Amino acid sequence: MSVQGIGTLKFEFDDFTVQYEKVTNSSDESKIKSCLDFLFQNSIIGQKPKANWEFVCINPYMVINYSKPFYVNNGLKSRLNIVEKRIVKH
Repeated sequence: MSVQGIGTLKFEFDDFTVQYEKVTNSSDESKIKSCLDFLFQNSIIGQKPKANWEFVCINPYMVINYSKPFYVNNGLKSRLNIVEKRIVKH
């Protein structure tokens, strides 16, 4: 699964594209967007329309925006072995 291959809760369209291409050997943007749309509509991933991350299951009026970051539903974090990206300060 491409989301699991990314390995972090927050990711960009380009991150997903790289993993999708590795898994499927396809770079068809319409298929990539279709896959993201499926994940989005099923609240596997969400986005931050305002201040908080939201999912379609909570806000059914959300519309996917491919230029904004995506966020994996916390309920899948441990199942998919996903970590939060943290900035290390020196």
